[in-house]
Amino acid sequence: MTSSDCLHNRDSVLFLFAHNDDEFFVLPRLEREVAAGHRVVCIYTTDGAAYGESPKRRLDESLSVLCPRGVAVQDIIPLGDQLGVRDGVSHRSINLLWERLSAAFGGQRFSRIYVPAWEGGHADHDAAHLLGVALARVQAAEVVEFSLYHSYRAFNPLIRCMSLIPFPGNITYAEVSLKGALSWILEVRNFPSQRRAFLGLLPFCLPQILMRRSLPLRVVEQRNYRQRPHEGRLFYEIRFKVPYEEFYSATAGFIDRAVAPPDSRDARAS
Repeated sequence: MTSSDCLHNRDSVLFLFAHNDDEFFVLPRLEREVAAGHRVVCIYTTDGAAYGESPKRRLDESLSVLCPRGVAVQDIIPLGDQLGVRDGVSHRSINLLWERLSAAFGGQRFSRIYVPAWEGGHADHDAAHLLGVALARVQAAEVVEFSLYHSYRAFNPLIRCMSLIPFPGNITYAEVSLKGALSWILEVRNFPSQRRAFLGLLPFCLPQILMRRSLPLRVVEQRNYRQRPHEGRLFYEIRFKVPYEEFYSATAGFIDRAVAPPDSRDARAS
């Protein structure tokens, strides 16, 4: 087991999400953090309104999932909505998000920061990943990534869900009981605004949730964020029509300034 499985005695952990419903993909670990007596803070980096849904409705859905699990309502923070950061293009606002995130939480001591994996599934997920890594550098905190979906080694139009793509670092698996797995799946009913999205994603999630009954997690080690998350077309290029070149152009300065290790900031991706 890695240090991500050793729930330290420090009080607070942060889950940095792009959208209201991203919490579904890491619920067993969130529940474990609460059960260990830790303060859990959940921050959302977009307004969640890409398809005309109300940001309030999206937030209410997350409240219905998180509050019964012991997350305090004041610790569920719709940062993206507060800043007017639109769902789907948060990479264009990464500097604004970082300014507010670091000002509000740079002094808060988190023992762990959970982030969507760097996997090219959704540009908002990858932007949230970069923000979490930058905040962890300020705090010397541990960063733990969880997978949502991506197209690595998947034949279009298929995808892979909850499957971490190869990067340095050991993958650990948080085990889930059969009862817990069934309860986990049923949580999709609390995201009615995302019914269509989950209808598309659940068939790819079920093997991990029901058959393997585990949640893959990985402590993030040093990696090159000046390169594509993986070879071939990224899922956000295929599905959401966001070219990687646009994403990198919007985030390169932030990566150089806040994410890349000091001894590598003069290097550039080939």
